Amino acid sequence: FSATLSIEDEVSHRGRGTVASSVTPGVFGVPLHAVQFLGTRMPDIVANLRVDQPWGSAQLSGAVHRVGVGLYNAAAFPFTPAGALLNKSDTLGFAVQAGVKFNLPMLAPGDNLWLQATYAKGAVGYTNGSNFAFVNGVYSSTNYGVGIARVSSGNGWNMVTDGDCVWTYAGTCDKSTALAITGVFTHYWTPSLKSWVGASYYQVKYSDNAINPIPSAMAAGAAFFNAGLTNYREFDLLAGIAWNLFGAYQFVGSATATVQDLVAAGLTQHQAEVMTSYPFWMTVSFAVGVFGGLAGSLLLALKHAYATPVLAVSLAAYVALWIGDAVNGVFAAMGTPQIVIITVVVAIAAALLTISRLPATKA
Repeated sequence: FSATLSIEDEVSHRGRGTVASSVTPGVFGVPLHAVQFLGTRMPDIVANLRVDQPWGSAQLSGAVHRVGVGLYNAAAFPFTPAGALLNKSDTLGFAVQAGVKFNLPMLAPGDNLWLQATYAKGAVGYTNGSNFAFVNGVYSSTNYGVGIARVSSGNGWNMVTDGDCVWTYAGTCDKSTALAITGVFTHYWTPSLKSWVGASYYQVKYSDNAINPIPSAMAAGAAFFNAGLTNYREFDLLAGIAWNLFGAYQFVGSATATVQDLVAAGLTQHQAEVMTSYPFWMTVSFAVGVFGGLAGSLLLALKHAYATPVLAVSLAAYVALWIGDAVNGVFAAMGTPQIVIITVVVAIAAALLTISRLPATKA
């Protein structure tokens, strides 16, 4: 067990506040106002609690972050010179993070599963930034990895990078909220060959007080970025199919494994005997869950109506497998990692079913 408290340079984590083009329309939706930092006046306070055990490790972290920004005139207006400080906001934000690592030696030596979630309010640098050295200058954010700058999308937004706050009609810089969730599974095929599969979700939400579509933003968005619709089933094509192909590989391996094979892979004699003595109905449930999920993912990618019922059958089969593991002593023999693995499998099957029930496209 360990506990850490640190004082860190806030520059490496701050995200400059932004202003919506709906608040200051300007030309073609580009605001004629600029947002700059007020300077460094307090460090970030960061703390964490961590535990390391043979099963893996877990950590809970938190940070307090200053949100100090000013709203300036980027161009002269009547009675207001360029570069004038119109308003400023100086508040505190925070970020919290929880992470866990499960060692999975029963699959292969060195295998592990990482799960991590971060929530921030007024401190988006803890979800999308980095702790690299500050190299961008005193007026810039260290938002490495955020991708292309936000562009006018027809709803009044025209931003540079995600910021800790957004200026609104009320004259305040309302703090943004951000959520980042990441999961990674690592598998060693041999002691020198490994692969991993990962998935992540990232969302930033700004105050509704800054959302107000205006003609200039809509015109700019329509003229330059007419991208049409986004098919969210692309997520299934990339993640769902790959996940279920991996599941099919695991099913074939478990169905053909012998006690000697599992003992050689690191399981105890008792664990190997439990894993090779599945009742027939549990083997069938495993097969239906895996191959039903693979078929449903393919149907979903093809926008076929049968995707939902096929994925529903897959989910039901995985739930039956979870119950079978509980009542037939598999959880008792394999411990917490097995419970986590099967629970994650059920959760992913439920997520795929939920995706199949969403509308085909979203603007």
